[in-house]
Amino acid sequence: MPRTYGSNWLTAVRLERLCVLISTCPSSQLGSPPQEVIEEVWNDAGGNRDEIFVLVEVLKVCGLVLEIGGMLRRTRDGDRIVRSLRQDDRTTLGTALIRGGLMHDQARHLVESGTPLANGDMSCEHRIIRARAPQLLGLLAWWNVEVSSTVLIPRALVKELTTVWAMLPPPPETPTWVRERQEVGNRAEMYTVQFERRSATNPSNIVWVARDSSSLGWDVEDRGASPMRQIEVKGSRATDPIFYFSDNEWRKANEHSGTYEVHFWGNIDLGRAPASEYETLLSAGYPLIIRNIVDEVEAGRWLAFATQWRVSLAAAPPTRPPLNGHPR
Repeated sequence: MPRTYGSNWLTAVRLERLCVLISTCPSSQLGSPPQEVIEEVWNDAGGNRDEIFVLVEVLKVCGLVLEIGGMLRRTRDGDRIVRSLRQDDRTTLGTALIRGGLMHDQARHLVESGTPLANGDMSCEHRIIRARAPQLLGLLAWWNVEVSSTVLIPRALVKELTTVWAMLPPPPETPTWVRERQEVGNRAEMYTVQFERRSATNPSNIVWVARDSSSLGWDVEDRGASPMRQIEVKGSRATDPIFYFSDNEWRKANEHSGTYEVHFWGNIDLGRAPASEYETLLSAGYPLIIRNIVDEVEAGRWLAFATQWRVSLAAAPPTRPPLNGHPR
């Protein structure tokens, strides 16, 4: 997709071509030059050849095709989706697009404007979703979602749309070291959103504000709490709880000391799928939650140095209740 990865690019016509493309790609046991596949899709479905190249990238992002040694072929997940398409079932492809973050911005609009129902379904006014998430609305038709003045989304689909990896866009084209650092931070933030939403009365109250602005001094808000909680999220490939605060973050931690908390996620491995890694990290005791970080530093339980506010666990903290308990 375009580097902005806006989901509005995935129009209904392009989604149709995407179905043709994945069905045309050779199976996981074979392979063909990408140009041959694109020419065949163009002959069958028409459109712009350059757009078909982009659709190939969409399938790569979702892990449904690979290009190895100049040969394009489906992955095993891609084979599974083609078998579903042959049975006139597009939901498996739709699920892959959602999990790959291809509808990230529109999924977030839907979740934040929707109303959760007692049975796990979600309702949203049709006029709102049509204005804010038109391509996602078209995709939901693959599930035969009921549409009238309101859109009623079934519980199973709500679970897919409200997982935060569905709201994380595919990585843009940036230098590898920058991209990896950003991806570690993004994963940590989305894990916190998922962690908070699974225990929230209304998941829409947990808002990933860092997706819209990096200037607030925190990444996630719990708007269902009174007063509102501000959560700053730190992620690392390492397990040692060492992280850095900007001047703005430290200032906000002082201003909102009673409602400001830090979530630390360690041992993040970008080679793991987010959904499985999230459960693994939960089992390992993450996130490490630090409430009122300013008081914790003043009490000597954490050490903070003024050079970028390097924060680490004290070598021998006083005996106190554990800081990393996380209610569920």
